[in-house]
Amino acid sequence: MVSESARYRPPAALRPLVAWYSGYREAGVPPARHRGLPSPYLTLIITLDDPLVVAAHPDPSQPASRHGVLVGGLHTVPALVTHEGRQSGIQLQVTPLGARALLGLPAGEMAGLDLEADDVLGSFAAELREAPRIGRRADIDQRLDASRFQEIDEALDRMVGMADCLDRFHAASLRTSSMKSSVAAELSACRCTRLSGTFRAGRSLSLR
Repeated sequence: MVSESARYRPPAALRPLVAWYSGYREAGVPPARHRGLPSPYLTLIITLDDPLVVAAHPDPSQPASRHGVLVGGLHTVPALVTHEGRQSGIQLQVTPLGARALLGLPAGEMAGLDLEADDVLGSFAAELREAPRIGRRADIDQRLDASRFQEIDEALDRMVGMADCLDRFHAASLRTSSMKSSVAAELSACRCTRLSGTFRAGRSLSLR
């Protein structure tokens, strides 16, 4: 039987966006249910092995779901998470400020929802999924040591840089009536591959 947990505080530059990381790993334990209680933070969970199974969401209209990387909004009622004897992952407690900076959406737009990160972050979801696995082979080293968290630090730093491009992109669209040329210039300068998709999702603006 394996039951392991670790907690890590991100670097000072990320702390306004992410309060802390919590790693967990269990194997060979009885199947169980876990209540995900309300908190002041949004939740970002990066699984390390099996998908995360949410049997009941805070919003009862959402059906049960499985996630490789979960984005959970602020909620006032618990979620119900289940496993069949094995689970592992790293949970990030994202502040409301971090929702805009890291996820590209205001916290209010995700309230009560559990979302697959691909639908929110695009290609960055895959980068986050791989970050805690870099330099490791699952059959050799599964320990929750600091290097796993530090890889996530680096991925989040890149996401913050992308968000800065997004803000510049938005500012450019407001500064000029010739939106197409201004947006193209900002997009080229930032080289943000997911910028236009995130911009449309976050601000309901369609570029034509």
